[in-house]
Amino acid sequence: QWDYKVKALRLVGFDGFDLKLDLVFDLINRSAASLNAGMFDFDVFVDGIRIGRAISNEFVDIQPYQTTTVNFDLRVRPKDLGAAGPKLLKALQKAGDLKIKLTGSFSLETLPGIYKTVPVNYEDTVRNIILGS
Repeated sequence: QWDYKVKALRLVGFDGFDLKLDLVFDLINRSAASLNAGMFDFDVFVDGIRIGRAISNEFVDIQPYQTTTVNFDLRVRPKDLGAAGPKLLKALQKAGDLKIKLTGSFSLETLPGIYKTVPVNYEDTVRNIILGS
C-alpha cells in the first residue's frame, strides 16, 4: 500500500529571464515492506499552461511506514512559452488559486526486480496543497 502527493510547488526566484521553481513530490509507504521508486517523468502545468517536464532517473528507497520526498528543480523561460508566457506571469500573482497539474508516470518496484509503471494524473490548487485540504 502506497500513495503519492504533491507537497509543494514553490517559486524560488525570477531573474528577469527564468522562473525557478521547486516541485516537491512525496511518496508515502503504508506497508511493512521497503519500496523503490524512480524513472520519474512528469509534464507540469500551472493554470493549464504546460511549463515543462520534471524528470529524474534516480531511484529512491521508501522505508516501511515512511514518506520519501523527491525534489525537482524546474526552470521556465516565459518568453519561450509564446503567448502563454505573460499569462503564466499573471497567473503566478494569484498564488493560492493557482491550479497545479502533473501528468506522466514513475516506476515502482512491487517485488524484488519487478517494476510497475505508475500513471500520475494529479491536480490540485496551491491553497489545498499548502493547507493540506
